[in-house]
Amino acid sequence: MNITVYINEDSLQGQLCGNLSDAVNNLLATINALASNQGVEVSVITSSTIFSKQVCAGTGLTLAQLSKADRDLFVKFKGMLDKGTYWDKTKALQRSASVYLYKKQSVKDTSVAEAREEAGAGRETVLVSVPGSSYTGRSLDVEKDGSVVGVPHATSTADVFDYLTGKGIVLKYDRSKFLHLDDKQTVLADAALFAETKHKVQGRTVYERIGKDEYWYVDNFHKDGSVHLEVFRMSDGTFLGTCDIEDVSKFKSASKKEKSKKGALRF
Repeated sequence: MNITVYINEDSLQGQLCGNLSDAVNNLLATINALASNQGVEVSVITSSTIFSKQVCAGTGLTLAQLSKADRDLFVKFKGMLDKGTYWDKTKALQRSASVYLYKKQSVKDTSVAEAREEAGAGRETVLVSVPGSSYTGRSLDVEKDGSVVGVPHATSTADVFDYLTGKGIVLKYDRSKFLHLDDKQTVLADAALFAETKHKVQGRTVYERIGKDEYWYVDNFHKDGSVHLEVFRMSDGTFLGTCDIEDVSKFKSASKKEKSKKGALRF
């Protein structure tokens, strides 16, 4: 499946006071959640005006100015765009004579209107916004000349996975893309085998294997072909070994050296 992803530059307006890193990382994670599944190819598009948006209300600061505080993150953000694809620098889909509205407010000359054109033509598209803006919900009713079309919308990885499963796509991590692995792309999503706990390791949720004296979680330090799950004994925290992300039968017991190096799991 080929999906065109539009970054909603209008959702950044006044939203990023002191939260640039969180906002950009959220956008990256949301878009990567689409791209990291087998059989899914994405093209990321936005408006070139995104860098001149006044992203902190009342200050006049733009995204480009705020980015100076974290150059590495900003480079990663720009690199996310598909070869610098900006619809307003190529050929816009929206009609100059048409009226585009969202919640009775004009969204003409924005990526919202572009995504409306894609969705209206029956093409796969997702509009991605930062959380906390006026753009809410997993589908946006965007009007064009009185005709309303629901535009698929995401502000989180959870939204993305709901969209994909709604399309009948089985969530499966693409090990060739070097992207973030989500728990829902692993066997940990199987509620018959695993239950979430309140514990976190490396920022990842720890799961209890139902009926077993075991804690499982995604090892956050690996991507691509080396991704795996870490397994520890619940009762004493002993490292037991690693496992394939999709098959619990592919468990590999840790050697004495590995157990000693890893140490016991403590919360």
